[in-house]
Amino acid sequence: MLIHHTSDINSAKSIISSSELWMKCVGKTKDTNEIYHFMKEFNRHHYLHEVDGILDNLINYEKINDYTILDIIYGIIENKVAWQNGISYGAVFSELLRNNSFLVCFTENSQSNFHSQEYGDISFEFSKDPLMKENIASHVFIEEKIIYFNSKEIYNLQNIESEPGLNKESDMLSNEEKSKEEIVTFLEETQEHLSTLGFLKELKEDTRVKMNRIDRIMLQNIVKWRKKMSFLKKENPVLDSAVRFLTKEMVKERARKKTEFNKEDENFYKELIRTSKKYDLMNQTKLNLIGCFLKDKEFVSDAETRILALPKNNSGVKMGSDWLKVPFDKKKLKKVRISPEKKDKKDLKIELEQVLKENGYREVSVE
Repeated sequence: MLIHHTSDINSAKSIISSSELWMKCVGKTKDTNEIYHFMKEFNRHHYLHEVDGILDNLINYEKINDYTILDIIYGIIENKVAWQNGISYGAVFSELLRNNSFLVCFTENSQSNFHSQEYGDISFEFSKDPLMKENIASHVFIEEKIIYFNSKEIYNLQNIESEPGLNKESDMLSNEEKSKEEIVTFLEETQEHLSTLGFLKELKEDTRVKMNRIDRIMLQNIVKWRKKMSFLKKENPVLDSAVRFLTKEMVKERARKKTEFNKEDENFYKELIRTSKKYDLMNQTKLNLIGCFLKDKEFVSDAETRILALPKNNSGVKMGSDWLKVPFDKKKLKKVRISPEKKDKKDLKIELEQVLKENGYREVSVE
């Protein structure tokens, strides 16, 4: 069974009379901070890998000694500043998701205090996922049970730069939170002691140490999560098409932002689009979606299932609405519950029974 909570009698009557559930824009849900915290940590993981790739390219560049160490460092800094201004694939994808995707939550626990307190003390019990998704041409749907895990492992990644084994230069450049001003001040004071290639190799080694520490936590969890999430295990051409569409939108928006940020022309924009094809961005996009279905193990008793609606075409990213109204199969609604703590419960029960009867719900009881 899947149980959906709503806030008041008017919302409950609207659900019954319309036979619709309203999915809320992800950026406006109560879960949005939690979702984007996990996505941010995935993006920190991507950031370190990107720095590592940049260092590889610099080390292997045959004319590297034609540049001063500060020339090279300023190039890395500009990449960092772009990240800090939301000009990364992960940040742009998060923004697309926040503004154009929709979420609805269910629980399998009829006594869930969390859902009663957070979403309302009138609930609808369905036999299974009731949404008639085929009626929605703009979005594709992912249904997943929430994975509960020790989220402190992810939160602790924020403190990894304080661990021993990393030199100050590596910490400055590989930590995406450090400001441009902090880095420039430090490196201008120390650059006279550095050689170009030697510094790059040392930075590469220390960045790899930090990256491996984060990988040990992130990749171990990602392997476990992939095995549990059906949208990552099963082939789904419709979902793949939506992910492909979102990936293209992400690439275009990042290129637009970076071109504008760097004050470049259209040739720069086109080159960014072209070079994006080197990367497996579809896989990265799918992995970022994991963040929509994670919660700390403290809430495991909530037994939550979420359904996420992802835009799959242009109409899906041009809705401009906080809500996506999705019809549900009336045959799957089995029961309506009113919390024992609800005032005027008897009167509400009579009122809901009348609305159910008027709308043809002959077999649905109210408790």
